[in-house]
Amino acid sequence: MAENGTSAIVGSHGAYQWLTTVDYDLTGFLGSCRDVVLSKYLAVTRRDSGALHLTDQERSEGWWTADSAKVFQGTSWGPPEYRDDWKVAYSPRLTSIHGLPNETRERCAGFDEWYVFEQPVAAGEIEAFVNWMGFPFDDPIWECCADRLWEQMG
Repeated sequence: MAENGTSAIVGSHGAYQWLTTVDYDLTGFLGSCRDVVLSKYLAVTRRDSGALHLTDQERSEGWWTADSAKVFQGTSWGPPEYRDDWKVAYSPRLTSIHGLPNETRERCAGFDEWYVFEQPVAAGEIEAFVNWMGFPFDDPIWECCADRLWEQMG
């Protein structure tokens, strides 16, 4: 059990902590564990398996993207897939759990991928993993995927 009794798998790798769950969507999770994101910064790589296209409202609130902040979909059998509209969306310092993309967009199937940081991070290329159907970080069968994730986090 994770924070506040949330059903999830949690762990750490070096300085990083991670949490995965299929029992809650982001809205339910944030309602129970708001401290996970408050006063922190988000890097959103996936929204419903695709890019988070920022609205004018989000841009005016400090969200941003950069051409150097590309998202790619990796595979084990071929070259990575890139699309011009796949960019990381970065948040300003979060002061509320309300108004985040999980609330401002239509509900989706839950294939969102968010990274939470204590400090703003530099824009950079990142591989999205959410479409790998929830690979478990601690399962030796998925070690190659977990290694790729931790390598890019470093």
